[in-house]
Amino acid sequence: MNIKKWKLRTNNVKIQHKKGSILVTNDSDLEAIIYSNNIIKCRNEHVNVRFESKIIKGVGGVLKLINRHKECKMDVMLNSECSSTESMKGYLLPIIVIKPNTTIEIESTQITTSKKPEYTYEKFMGKKRILLITPSYPSPDNLYACGFVHSRVKEYIKQDIDVEVACVYKYNSMAHYEIEGVTVYRTDYNQLRSILMGRKYDAILVHFFDEEYGYYLDTSYIKDTPIFLWNHGADILYWDYKKIYTPYFTDTYVLPQFLENKYKSRDKYINEFSKKENVYWIFVSESERKDAEKMHKLHFKNSIVIPNIINQDIFSYRKKAPELRKKIFMIRRFDNTKKYAIDIAVLTILELARRPFFDDLEFYICGEGDYHDQLVDPLKKYPNVHIINNFLSHNQIKKYHDKCGIGLFPTRQDTQGVSALEAASSGLAVVTSDLDVIHEYFDETLNTICPIEDFKAYADVIEKLYNSPSQFEKISENMSRYTRAKCGIESTINKEIEYIKENILKVQNIIIPISKIAEKPIVTITIPSYNAEKFLDKCLLSLLKSEYAYLTEILVINDGSKDRTSEIARYYEKITTIGERSIVKLIDKENGGHGSGINKGIELAKGKYFKVVDADDWVDEEQYNELLRRLTNEDADLILTDYCEARTFESKLHKVEYYKNLTPNVEYHLDDVCIGTYGFKNWGPTLPTSTYKTECLRNANFKLLEKTFYVDMMYNAYSILCIDTVKRYDLNVYRYYIGNAGQSVSEEGMKKNYKHHENVIIELMKIVSNDSRFSDEKREYVLKRLMLPMVYVQYYINLDLFHSRKKFMTFEKRVKEFPQLMIYNEFNKRNTKFHRYTKGIFVEINPFLKRQTDILRRVVFKFKEIINHFLAKIKRIIRK
Repeated sequence: MNIKKWKLRTNNVKIQHKKGSILVTNDSDLEAIIYSNNIIKCRNEHVNVRFESKIIKGVGGVLKLINRHKECKMDVMLNSECSSTESMKGYLLPIIVIKPNTTIEIESTQITTSKKPEYTYEKFMGKKRILLITPSYPSPDNLYACGFVHSRVKEYIKQDIDVEVACVYKYNSMAHYEIEGVTVYRTDYNQLRSILMGRKYDAILVHFFDEEYGYYLDTSYIKDTPIFLWNHGADILYWDYKKIYTPYFTDTYVLPQFLENKYKSRDKYINEFSKKENVYWIFVSESERKDAEKMHKLHFKNSIVIPNIINQDIFSYRKKAPELRKKIFMIRRFDNTKKYAIDIAVLTILELARRPFFDDLEFYICGEGDYHDQLVDPLKKYPNVHIINNFLSHNQIKKYHDKCGIGLFPTRQDTQGVSALEAASSGLAVVTSDLDVIHEYFDETLNTICPIEDFKAYADVIEKLYNSPSQFEKISENMSRYTRAKCGIESTINKEIEYIKENILKVQNIIIPISKIAEKPIVTITIPSYNAEKFLDKCLLSLLKSEYAYLTEILVINDGSKDRTSEIARYYEKITTIGERSIVKLIDKENGGHGSGINKGIELAKGKYFKVVDADDWVDEEQYNELLRRLTNEDADLILTDYCEARTFESKLHKVEYYKNLTPNVEYHLDDVCIGTYGFKNWGPTLPTSTYKTECLRNANFKLLEKTFYVDMMYNAYSILCIDTVKRYDLNVYRYYIGNAGQSVSEEGMKKNYKHHENVIIELMKIVSNDSRFSDEKREYVLKRLMLPMVYVQYYINLDLFHSRKKFMTFEKRVKEFPQLMIYNEFNKRNTKFHRYTKGIFVEINPFLKRQTDILRRVVFKFKEIINHFLAKIKRIIRK
């Protein structure tokens, strides 16, 4: 849908149609709206939007999708790609909100619907080494949101810190956009665990830590990654809620129950994270750190004080002419909370109005908020008080700094006072309040610090500055110098970068120093790897932290990757090399698929035992360490262990235990436990659970299919051919990651790779039919535990996912070629039997028939409800 085709209606906005675009101008001091007549119809679908425009002047606008109840269901920023977080149903009206005093040129707005969101994190995240998470970030419609975080990121990029930004909060859309060279992905909390688990980051940087961030950081299996938590005030000192939230003109504030519950939940995570070795707390002032430790009754194991940076390129010092002492500037949030002390500023101005020089002064009161009009109401009668009820960008603030000489910044609660320090950096003589943090950041010898509630004292300081131009000039220059020393790049960003790099190295270097490498490894770990740069670090680190790592051989089989897989593996090969031997070995090969990687691993393995670990999975370090310790004195052909699924959609590991009926550390014969009462109840040996003797795999002399998915099922069947003895260890070693986009086990993956699945089934049938080395017990196990479930899934794919007669009949014909296996007869069940006897002619119309049956069933159910209600009413009348 192109914007030039829209029929627009609006009031008080100028609309100029240009070739291929529309110029929209709002010259008023209020937001304006333009409406479209193009209604979007959704049928339980996600909405995808590309909104392209230029900001000619002002701060832009936002596209919103409104339902018939006038609820905003989706926000779309200028120049962003955006998908709704939830599927939607019904009709949506697009509107564009234009900010005050703004002109934008709308070039195109493309809106589509789809069953799955188009602009998901997989497209945009996981491309950098460091992740920064924040609940808010500058965007074209709000350039000042967490501007101090943006200042950091820009400086990180300048200094070659490879960082990407995830803006995570309760958003109704997932959006990708760029702001001043920084790529940002904005989404809701639900995607955070997937982002965190989607790759092994060198570090995770978090601003405004809360219970939601705590929950996802705690349940994303990232204990090997350094996490840096910045604290900015209310996010850590929230039990000071009376100072933070008490409304103006009252001394009472009752904390709502939902906030109390949130804070108690956050307490838990702060207490837990304060003790973690890999978590580093960054406070913006020493007073904030002391207050936080006192409030939470704990000590932060790793913490440092680093101020927020003041951008001295924008807020640069310019010598103030004496006349500028008569012009006073203030910028604040005008929300109804006393911490900002706007009432003190207003009372100060009213006090100055009683002094003879007042008419010689000029005030600029800037900012916006939900209590703005009430707070500034007493000042509206003064012509020399200019009230600017609007958001200001940094550059706009700087213009006011340049035309003013005094900054009025009273405060009741603060952890640094960034706006006041920006004014001081520009050379304003800042008049502020007597808080501990103020004494950290302002030179108290300049005598501009006043008792918090004493508005006459603030007026007195301004009067002294008015009466002493030379003193004003001296304070202006000294205050700027003092601020720039405290909040300049050396004391802030450079210190942060040094701290981040230092602790990244500390975590990366916790691999136990390797002083020797075994000539004959006890186990070979093969890692088939294709485009695995997001995951390989995590996988390798988990394998290298064992004290027995020197007894292992790790083969990274790079299967023709087009990303940094080879580079990462080569790095680990280098750091695990002693002399001519290394633990990690990179093997580059042409792309042949997962099966070819396993084939190559078996061919090259030197270890007594052999295990496959996929590149996007990892091992539990303690359990893996114990596995290696036991293997040094082991001789069974096959070792079985449990594993856990790490699911991005669940908060805890899902433990999988297949072998509870096998007594730990008892050596069994595989034939005895393959099937039946004593045997495997569901699954036998699988890729995550099995460690095989390498010579047994070589004796089996098999090759897995190349360029084929689902070959792990072939591996599970082939690998037991020459296995005699099997032992279970009571260990839970493997961590199987579920959530990687495009995994073959997903519904989308099954549809895409259905032919691979079918080919693996047929190959298994050939193996079981023709290989005489299968004992009766092993053959029965492969038939019942491996093949039958796969055949069931293949029928599901053909009948329920594709509804394809052709696919159904093709598979029927192929399965029928192996009558001796009785697989065909196993699936002589009602649904399959019907389609088999009717030659599949009803497969494609079955979904339509099912829908009609469902509709009829609902109608009958509703009719029964009405009849029953009517009969019950008659019975009540009869009783009366």
